[in-house]
This record gives sequence, structure tokens and C-alpha cells, in this order.
Amino acid sequence: MDRETYLKKVQAIRVAKETAMDKVEVIEEKLKATESERSRLDEELNWLQKKYSNMEKELDTVNNDLSKAQDMMHYAEERVSECDTEIQNLQRRIQMLELQLERSEEALSVKKTEEVTNQEKLKEAELRATNAERTVTKLEEDLEKMEVSLNEEKEKYNQLIKDLDDAYNDVALY
Repeated sequence: MDRETYLKKVQAIRVAKETAMDKVEVIEEKLKATESERSRLDEELNWLQKKYSNMEKELDTVNNDLSKAQDMMHYAEERVSECDTEIQNLQRRIQMLELQLERSEEALSVKKTEEVTNQEKLKEAELRATNAERTVTKLEEDLEKMEVSLNEEKEKYNQLIKDLDDAYNDVALY
């Protein structure tokens, strides 16, 4: 092998080495970006789970308030029948209880509307959580693929270094 051919071969190997190193850098950057996205999605998932938990607590509170309102209404009806002899007081009491009942029903109506809204928000949050889980799974798969590709490029790089060392040793022997 003449020296010019040998130098061309060494130059070609160097170019291949630089190309392989560039590919490794690109893959490492993609890996970092994927890991960052995964972290962001994990944080978003945690936030959605907390939001879901808070919505459940709010729903429990609404149900307790509803039960209390129903208990109050029941008590008011019992009082009306017991106070039949005190008509004047009963009329004032009935007016107050009717007003209280209207407020309770309005509050109940508002709570029901809020419950429906919260249920819709909960469904949306569950859908977002499901989508986030799918995205995390896909990103994990992409990450695994990139790691495999990175390892393959590293093997190619190591082989290229070995070839360069062999070529250098061959030149050194001449």
C-alpha cells in the first residue's frame, strides 16, 4: 500500500470518526430533551393527581352540606307540626323556614351545578392523566431506543478508534 492511499484511508477514518462523534452528540442531546420532557410530564401527572384528590374532598364536603341541609329541612317540618297551637309564631317561623329552605334549595342547586362541573373537570383531569401516562410510556420507549442507538454508535466509535490505532501502528512500522 503506498503512502498516499494510506493517508487517504486515515483521512476517511477520521471523517467517519467525526461523523460518529456528531451522531453521538445529537443522540445525547435528544436523550436529555426526552428526560426533561418526562420529568415535566411526571410533575404534571402529580399535579393532576393532587387536583383529583382535592376534587374528591370537595365532593365529600358538598355531600355533607347536602345532608346537613336535608336534616335542617326535616327538623323545620317537625317544628311546624309541633307548634300548631302558636299560629302567630308559627307564621313567622314558617316564613323564616321557607326563606331558609329557599336558600338551602338555591345552595343545593348551586352545589349540584358545581358537582356536575367538578365531575366534568374530574373526567377531563382523568383524560389528561391518561394521555400523560401514554406520553410518558411513549417517551420511555423512545428513551430506550435512543439508548440502544447510543450504545451502537459507541461500539462503532470504539471500532473506529481501534481501526485508527491499527492503521497508525501499521504506518509506524514502515
